[in-house]
Amino acid sequence: FLLFGIALIYGAVASFDLKDIANYASINATQLPGFFIAGMILILVGLLFKVAAAPFQFWTPDVYDGSPTLVTAFMASIGKIAAIAAFYRLFSFAFADVASNYTNMLVWISIITMTVGNLMALNQTSLKRMLAYSSIAHTGYMLMAIVASNGMSAGSILYYSLAYGFASIITFGTVMLVEQQKGSANINDLAGFARNNKLIAFALLIALLTLSGIPVTAGFFGKFYLFSAAVQQHQIVLVVAGVINSFIGIYYYFAPIVQMYMREGNSESIQTKSIVKLGLVKFAVILLLAGIIPAIIVKLI
Repeated sequence: FLLFGIALIYGAVASFDLKDIANYASINATQLPGFFIAGMILILVGLLFKVAAAPFQFWTPDVYDGSPTLVTAFMASIGKIAAIAAFYRLFSFAFADVASNYTNMLVWISIITMTVGNLMALNQTSLKRMLAYSSIAHTGYMLMAIVASNGMSAGSILYYSLAYGFASIITFGTVMLVEQQKGSANINDLAGFARNNKLIAFALLIALLTLSGIPVTAGFFGKFYLFSAAVQQHQIVLVVAGVINSFIGIYYYFAPIVQMYMREGNSESIQTKSIVKLGLVKFAVILLLAGIIPAIIVKLI
């Protein structure tokens, strides 16, 4: 789909350069050739598959669950962020002047993506599958900035991507350690986890609070900036859907927290190098600082 779409765009513009494509779209905005629109839609489909947006998200839980956790962590953080960045770069620049052809479609894709991801995550017992479905929901949130495509979009995607990326590394890093210790990584395997693994449990706590968008973490301000970008474009329905889905996400993100701190279990101390534990804690501290003093990141943006 992606390559076919690129071929059709090239057939219309006779160039792969984004500036040439943007100029062509601007000049012919009112009379776009059918194959240019078709190419744009095919590229959209390919990118939606890459970022695991509905209705092309079905591969995500099985691939995340079946892959080695280290590979899953890479896909959920670096891979996801890079795909979103490419998505934003292309549609906010090359196709910006013809956004009316796909904006309404992206609005509903964003709403469906975050809703499907959050609802499917509710009943998961496997940490990896829960995080896989939650990553789908986060794609829906980040699509809000692409829909908005205004002055706040780039900064909000960057801030949210940093928060999501660090939180994903912590969560999947913890999953990998639990798998090595117990042979599985279900939510119930975390029962009593905080008693003998205080540093790792603290890092996982901050990561889960970040992913759920709780205040005093980077996740809260990440969603705030995304929602603000959408509000500026008067996408009120999209913002309302985002807020409702954020509340849904809190339910399943708190399930591991309850197991770690409020349930009795036979969780043993995880034997790993101190540098691994310190690395997870450092990422957690970064998420806290970015939430307490968001201006640090905003100024860099």
